[in-house]
Amino acid sequence: MVVQGPRTDPSGRLFCYALTHDEWVVGGAISNGGISIRWARDILGDAGMSDAALLELAATVPPGSDGLVMLPFLLAERAPLWDPTLTGAVIGIQHSHTRGHFVRAVVEGVALQLWTIVDALDAVTPVTSARATGGVFRSRVWRDVMAGVLGRPLTVTGGAEGSALGAAALGLVAVGRASSPRDGLDALAPGLRESGEVVAVSEGDRTAYETARRRIPTLLDSYAVVRDLFDVPSRDAD
Repeated sequence: MVVQGPRTDPSGRLFCYALTHDEWVVGGAISNGGISIRWARDILGDAGMSDAALLELAATVPPGSDGLVMLPFLLAERAPLWDPTLTGAVIGIQHSHTRGHFVRAVVEGVALQLWTIVDALDAVTPVTSARATGGVFRSRVWRDVMAGVLGRPLTVTGGAEGSALGAAALGLVAVGRASSPRDGLDALAPGLRESGEVVAVSEGDRTAYETARRRIPTLLDSYAVVRDLFDVPSRDAD
């Protein structure tokens, strides 16, 4: 999020960079996003199956994946854990779980990891809403899960990739063609800030994901103990 002046996180979970003389950006990035679905497609999909077809399987599964949980740390994770040795896990497997359950658990695992960043941002300044952009949000499953997990209004824009558009808007400020990143954005994509689809969240989804959010800290601590108990090799910190 863009804030007026530096707003650092005492726990070191977030980054804080200067954008202009007056505005700063505070936030975090994860390593395990879309790549997690590509991994699931390679492991669980049929030959030639597209990401969209794989996600259709997840759409048939209820929120919470009937107790199946994915810790999506396939690559060394960044914010807010900053732990390159943490490895992933699938927990709570039952005979009744299908491919769709595993795929949805991956999506939910990524969304919950993003929620931990939003939670850290809340400690810096309240997050009242979120905007999403990018190809992944063409998927209804991704939209619904992300909105449910965040538990606050989520607007999905149909514009260009957010990072590239933001960089271009900042470039206009740098060359003197815009007075602020907001003005630069309005010049590049008029009306974009007021546009987009607000994703509705059902009460059932909200309740299911609120329960999942409360369990995440304890789950991570418990998994560390289990991993050590069974001598699961940690990822090399290098």
